[in-house]
Amino acid sequence: MLDLPTDRPRPTMKSYNGATLRVSLGAELTADLRKASARLGCTLYVTLLSAFQICCIASRGSPKLWSEYPPQDRLSLMM
Repeated sequence: MLDLPTDRPRPTMKSYNGATLRVSLGAELTADLRKASARLGCTLYVTLLSAFQICCIASRGSPKLWSEYPPQDRLSLMM
């Protein structure tokens, strides 16, 4: 389990309740990220997921972290 720093202790009773945090990156940054994604041959989602993974690795201090997402063709097969 990835032990990320939190602002309060974990509850004793595990809950899977979550929340949504909407963030606006701004038009210029979004355009730059889209260009970088296109140049790398990937989607904006994969670029942002990679950035998140880098932040998690930096926070944890270890490169042993995996994140998984279903490929797009698997999503269409599931629907």
